[in-house]
Amino acid sequence: MLAKPASLVGRELEWSALARFVERGQRLAVVYGPRRVGKSFLIEQLCEAAGGFRYQAVAGLPASQLADLGRELGERIGSGPLQLSGWADALDRLALVDAPVVAIDELPYLTETVPELASLLQRYVDAGRGPALILAGSSLSVKSELVEARAPLYGRAGSVVVPAPLTGPDLAELWGAPDPGATLWIDAALGGLPGYRPLVAAPRRDLDAWMVDEVLAPGSPLLDAAEADLAGTDDPTPLRGAYRAILDAIAGGERGFSAISRVAGLPSGALSRPL
Repeated sequence: MLAKPASLVGRELEWSALARFVERGQRLAVVYGPRRVGKSFLIEQLCEAAGGFRYQAVAGLPASQLADLGRELGERIGSGPLQLSGWADALDRLALVDAPVVAIDELPYLTETVPELASLLQRYVDAGRGPALILAGSSLSVKSELVEARAPLYGRAGSVVVPAPLTGPDLAELWGAPDPGATLWIDAALGGLPGYRPLVAAPRRDLDAWMVDEVLAPGSPLLDAAEADLAGTDDPTPLRGAYRAILDAIAGGERGFSAISRVAGLPSGALSRPL
């Protein structure tokens, strides 16, 4: 099995699943989950270990997205930028790449502008030629678009990996936490998401000062976290308003269903799904 690199903290289960996928020569794997949970780093490390190719999609119109893929793909094969006539042509060119696996990261950027892409990917997977595919994205809609019962790629994924936030010893190792108390504070403040590690200094002795200066500071990268999470939901706008009301109630110290529903102004029966 591919050796897990030392730079990848934790992720034993996720690494094992993707390494087995590559070694068995399966055709499709799907990786999805919330932002900053470490999906891209995991995939990048796997591609480096396996000699694969990771492409990170960009937001934009289909023409600019194809041009971006053409540049990246041309650089990979050493031919210079490729002129791609469409996504069918792009996948035909991708099938010629000399690599065991190709990862397409941030896939929702592409499926938003090219609705037929999931069906084209289905045809690529079913053809059985070219590198295996890893499809990844931060949006939880990736799951419904790719692997649920009515999706074009349903039943084709040899591995579906959902990286979880780091906890316990793995979280302490990532942050170099001096003791369990500091690890608890990190988990409480950052939710175990390793994507914040390059953005926030590690706590040392004064945890109160760390919370004020790093986590709650006006320039903290955490300030938009709630808005980003709400924007990433597939629920309609009225339900997002319920999320905000519930978050406000919890932030105010309410913990029980009845107290949260009272403060948020929602019936208790409406709390289960948002919570």
